[in-house]
Amino acid sequence: MSHKEPTELLTIQQACCLINVHPNTLRNWERKGRISALRIGSRHDRRYRLAELLGLLSSKVETVETYPSFAAGPQKAKASDFTQLRPETVFALIARYCISLSQAAELTGYHEDYLGQTARLGELKAIKIGRHWITLRSSLEEFCRAHARPYPHKRP
Repeated sequence: MSHKEPTELLTIQQACCLINVHPNTLRNWERKGRISALRIGSRHDRRYRLAELLGLLSSKVETVETYPSFAAGPQKAKASDFTQLRPETVFALIARYCISLSQAAELTGYHEDYLGQTARLGELKAIKIGRHWITLRSSLEEFCRAHARPYPHKRP
């Protein structure tokens, strides 16, 4: 029986590799309500949403930036430290699922400053990495559907 799953859903092994935690950690977070998992199939296998995992990553990065002592503590980096991702994993995920706001502005016709403002206000789900904002392609599509009427910020 062939079953095509949406690409935004990750198995528990894929999710663990992405955020560099043990599978039991994800199961504990699910029990505590910190993350939700979809159950599919007759075995009720867990599937995690990519957007939710990226949200966990961004919240962990904000914690490290807000509290530098967390990153530079006397202890060694633990497996649950989300900042220790392999660069190739991060770049592959960004290239496949994410888009910068400057690219989004070219695709949608909205001005880049307007998209940045909506990201800061939380209307467009996006995270800031360094000086650049990135968003999921699905979040951009959702934003464009919700703001389908003409805006003064839209390019002619």
